[in-house]
Amino acid sequence: NILKIMCMESMPLLVRARFATLMQILFVDRDPNHARPFVLYTRVWKKRSKDDDMIEPVVPKIPTTVSDSDRDVLQMLAAIPTSTDFTDLREFLLQDLKKLGGTLGKDSLGNPAITAQYITFGQIEYITAQINLCHEMLRFSLFTRDRNLISADFCNVKCLFEALMPIIQISDRETVGMKTKEGLLLMKLRALVLQIIVILCDLRANYRISRAVHTYECVFEEMQQTQSTLGRSLYRQESQASFHSSFSTSQ
Repeated sequence: NILKIMCMESMPLLVRARFATLMQILFVDRDPNHARPFVLYTRVWKKRSKDDDMIEPVVPKIPTTVSDSDRDVLQMLAAIPTSTDFTDLREFLLQDLKKLGGTLGKDSLGNPAITAQYITFGQIEYITAQINLCHEMLRFSLFTRDRNLISADFCNVKCLFEALMPIIQISDRETVGMKTKEGLLLMKLRALVLQIIVILCDLRANYRISRAVHTYECVFEEMQQTQSTLGRSLYRQESQASFHSSFSTSQ
């Protein structure tokens, strides 16, 4: 079990990092998971009539030939069980990210912190693999399902944001100015974390769009009902006025 290897603190960090990459390739980045845009700018009007339903274009199937070697690879991938429930993986990542690869560095409050004195190559590689795995899980909407709805739950996203902030909040000048191989890898790691934070901000913007669209739909429906009621009232008044006018003329 790949997740069990990732959870074993007795295993070398480089081994755990490679297993995290395997988890990303074999289980996350594959069917039936589908990548979704972080900000959905095109929305479907929920109250549209059936006559206005969008017609999906028919895409012709292009015949393809598969070589024997490719067929063997496809059969091997098909034998790997698929999963749509990554609860255990999510909980592990959200908890283990806070440990910063098991570094011995501490901040002023006694929490784990990245410092030049204690950070190692294996720890940076392991954290980087975890960040890449989180990126793919965000891309496939495995941290927050139905994130385009106003009822979406962003608790996991908030926990991920809190776990990522200590990686980029480095105030130690010695750590920031490291000119070793670890210092270069640490700089790349912090850049990856910033990309994840941009994605989290996009998810927030996407939720605000969902709220705005939902509010507009509700307001539009109320306006339609009000206009319909007002129209019927005006029609009755005009009909009554016309009847009285015609009756007075006949007399």
